[in-house]
Amino acid sequence: MIKKINFTKNLKNFHIQLLNTNWKKSLPNTLFFRDYEGLPDFSPFDVDLLMKKKDLIFFLKKIKEFSKKNNLHFTIKKDPNFCLVLLFDITSEKNKRNWSFFEIRHSYFLNENKPLEINKIKKKYVNGIPIPDEKWSFFFYFHQMLRKKKNEYFFSLKRDFLKNNDVSSVFLEEFDLSFDKLKSFFSGDISINNLRETFNLNFSNSKYQNRITVKLKKSIVNFFIFKQFYVNNIFTICGPDGVGKSTTLMEIDKIFSIYPFSLKNFHHSDVGKEKKNIEKLKIKKTYFRKFLSFVYLRIPYSFKEFWVFTLHYYSYVTKINRYVLKNHYENNIILLDRYIHDLWCKDLISRHKMSLRFLMNFIYGTFCRLIFKPKMFFIFKDKALNIYKRKKELTPGQIEEYNNVLLKKLNNQNYNYTIISVTNKKPKDVAREVIVNLLKNLGEDAFLLLKKKNYQN
Repeated sequence: MIKKINFTKNLKNFHIQLLNTNWKKSLPNTLFFRDYEGLPDFSPFDVDLLMKKKDLIFFLKKIKEFSKKNNLHFTIKKDPNFCLVLLFDITSEKNKRNWSFFEIRHSYFLNENKPLEINKIKKKYVNGIPIPDEKWSFFFYFHQMLRKKKNEYFFSLKRDFLKNNDVSSVFLEEFDLSFDKLKSFFSGDISINNLRETFNLNFSNSKYQNRITVKLKKSIVNFFIFKQFYVNNIFTICGPDGVGKSTTLMEIDKIFSIYPFSLKNFHHSDVGKEKKNIEKLKIKKTYFRKFLSFVYLRIPYSFKEFWVFTLHYYSYVTKINRYVLKNHYENNIILLDRYIHDLWCKDLISRHKMSLRFLMNFIYGTFCRLIFKPKMFFIFKDKALNIYKRKKELTPGQIEEYNNVLLKKLNNQNYNYTIISVTNKKPKDVAREVIVNLLKNLGEDAFLLLKKKNYQN
């Protein structure tokens, strides 16, 4: 479980500095109300705070200040009712958690229609940190247990209740619940579902309705497979063979293995291969297929090239687009090793038949407009001789031409790209640079892709 994994050194230092802030003086309208107990060493998925809006500016100033001091990347999402903060340590310390998450609320609701009066919450300062007193702490955890059916809170709440019945007084008052009914709940006579209904915590079936809407949208989008829908989760690494893409991707995987995201890292040519049937079926040739074979054997070479290229890249683009859509719906981040533009550059610098250049540019240009547009291209660049020493597939001159052609094609089609120099850099350092740029480009979309994963030390 993530709450059992300690933070990296940089994140621990960040939390120490944050907790040492003079909360009473600088943030008098702030309260750590849940899942703060393990700080600065560890925490559950997120740490919950209640904060009036006038405290938020100073709080975010401290987040940015301490992040910079500890070499952390931060992402912030602000809303009229809440603020979310994600912190990332771009490292892969063994058995260490390299991210932290704060959820700040400006209001708190008991159910869909009933807000809590925040001013009535009694707090105390422990080691300078504002937290609820025992009665309000019992209230927040009990309420969370009911809202999200978190049965893991039951035994600690029951222990506190049996130790001191008065600890439940705030909860009983806020929800107008009798002491006997709460006692029956802890005795096992009343279920969580029963209490949820009593407090109107069985929210509307909007989630069910949303699932139907999403399913309908998927069907429509899959029908228009070549339509450029907004896809916020696809990135690609480009560059000549031998520039170090595969090694860097291994390092990126290590760092992302703890992050609260699901990263799908694939070589572009492997997409869809897992679905292929190894056993080839014998296809009976129809008269139409015989006619196509007859025509194909007799058409000029350039037309054959057009035929083969078009069918090949139609299949390629269809597989890539379906793969991207599938992972888009599953809220996964896709990081592809190369893309159609790499194939385009390689063909242009490798082929010497000038008569085919127009044909290639037409076919590639067409399918580049049909394939889903990545949010960002990461172009790895190194000295041509360095690449040639690693992999002698292209000559140094062709490697230089490859880079120039790739940039020209991306510029012509208005793609976003970042050039990353890998010269004299370790794969770990290149991986960090890619991740920093990836997180920056995700921005607030990162919060849409968050996932609770099963972690193993």
